[in-house]
Amino acid sequence: KWHEDVTGSKPVIGSGHRLGSPCDAAPLMLSGVKAITYGPGVTSIDQDPPDEKIPVSEVITAAKVLALTAADICTRR
Repeated sequence: KWHEDVTGSKPVIGSGHRLGSPCDAAPLMLSGVKAITYGPGVTSIDQDPPDEKIPVSEVITAAKVLALTAADICTRR
């Protein structure tokens, strides 16, 4: 919901091209805990190239979405 509100588009769901991409969710999922990842960055096979860059605008967008998500979760009754 919040990604759409901030960006005006639906988020990409699924691993897409992030084949084998390491993240903190992997060990949780292997232990049977449901987990998701969200954030800025590329979704290409060539992960972590030596000159990797993320546009500041993507970092700001992710921060807004995560802040709204946290506020929503923390204020639910």
